[in-house]
Amino acid sequence: VACVGLTDEERLVTAEAQTPGNELLIVGNATGRDGLGGASFASEDLEEDAETEDRPAVQVGDPYAEKRLIEANEELVEAGLVRSARDLGAAGLGGASSELVAKGGLGARIDLGAVHQREPEMNALEILLAESQERMCYEVRPGDVEAVREVTEKYDLGCSAIGEVTAGNYVCEFEGETVVDCAAEFLAEGAPMNDLERVAPGQPGRDLPDVGLEAALAVREAGDGETGIGLAFSSGADPNWTAAAPYDGARAVALENATNVAATGATPLAAVDCLNGGNPEKPDVYGGFAAIVDGLADMCSELSVPVVGGNVSLYNDSPSGPIPPTPTLAMTGTKPGYEAPTAALDGDGTLLVVGGADGADARRLGGSELLARFGGTDRFPAVPDDAAALVEAIADVAGADSTLSTHDVSHGGLAVTLAEMVGPAGADVELAPDPSALEALFSEGVGRVVVETTDPATVRERLDGVAPVTRLGEAIDDGRLECAVGGTELTYTAGEVAALRDTIESAL
Repeated sequence: VACVGLTDEERLVTAEAQTPGNELLIVGNATGRDGLGGASFASEDLEEDAETEDRPAVQVGDPYAEKRLIEANEELVEAGLVRSARDLGAAGLGGASSELVAKGGLGARIDLGAVHQREPEMNALEILLAESQERMCYEVRPGDVEAVREVTEKYDLGCSAIGEVTAGNYVCEFEGETVVDCAAEFLAEGAPMNDLERVAPGQPGRDLPDVGLEAALAVREAGDGETGIGLAFSSGADPNWTAAAPYDGARAVALENATNVAATGATPLAAVDCLNGGNPEKPDVYGGFAAIVDGLADMCSELSVPVVGGNVSLYNDSPSGPIPPTPTLAMTGTKPGYEAPTAALDGDGTLLVVGGADGADARRLGGSELLARFGGTDRFPAVPDDAAALVEAIADVAGADSTLSTHDVSHGGLAVTLAEMVGPAGADVELAPDPSALEALFSEGVGRVVVETTDPATVRERLDGVAPVTRLGEAIDDGRLECAVGGTELTYTAGEVAALRDTIESAL
């Protein structure tokens, strides 16, 4: 789950400790053993009986306490009582407090015994690493501690002054003994790297299924004034892509999210990720996981979209084998104003597909829903060379007054995109079977958007020298989807498309 919050710039509180001598407070639920080892549980092999044996590692959430904590946080920030803050997530207090001071180039002295606890006789390791939910770590000026306590009491939340920010090491004490004493940076980004043995993943050969267009076109759905700043948001992943080609598949995941944002006329700004993989001690698994990390990093760097946070889950192996290396990305962007083209056809424009890579390799079927459903293998489609210029051009086209609707082409290919755009208005499309009808309709080459426009010449001019533009046909004023490709003509009535959409919405 990715959550996007909005605030005024002047109210922004960072997760970077500010000043030695400031107090460190924990606010929220009491610390218990629930959630203890949750981060390490995410990095262990899953056995058949893991559901029962490892249940204590699962955090127990309290939505009502979370709501009270959010409201208290709002009041504390509004009153200017918080110098820096970090929520307690993976590795609990140890993770949050060490990262907070490390980002500020500082240290801390923490008394673990001062943490308010829900269970008796907790030891130092349990208090430091428990992942009980609904807790925040705040840096507060010494003179503001009592004011913070008054706010937390109003919301019936615990509040413990556990230590202070220092200019030295990160030190934790418990019952008079020092249990941690090291540089905070060592626990954050300066941790030593473990370079495991890896085997680079290869690409499959070409072995396409023998399937007719009528069978393949059982489509499935994926899914998206006045002055001011509009916020665009996209999230997604495709294990089929990264299973077929981890590096290029991860690049495609990043570009697809950027294309989604750009299709609203917005400029991508930042992203968060969730990286999932199998046991990295197996060279082939680690090779795939390393490739998705490199692929995401390279594409996000090319797009100037920093990955500002995220999480990792490894050792997702079971008796049936490891999961595919799977990066999930959530991306935000902004645009002037709040108006954006819809994803549904308007009925009065020319249909173009813009963007993507050029050449035969751009329409490969590797990683596609088609092959996942009907079998076969193929190479993953080529990713566009200049992704940044492409995304910028798509955003410009989407923001033009002559653009009536836009929809990115991704999961399920062009066939699914057209079916998703059809509503009260339909489409009359003719495709060149280049190099085959299946590839024309079901290749999932990324960086493409279907555009309905009243000014196709301007679209071509904007994409000139950036990416290809192909005329698909015309939008029509009823809900029919007519598609001619390679001598085959397919027609779906408005009712048939609506039935498909009902199935999609109820199933997904």
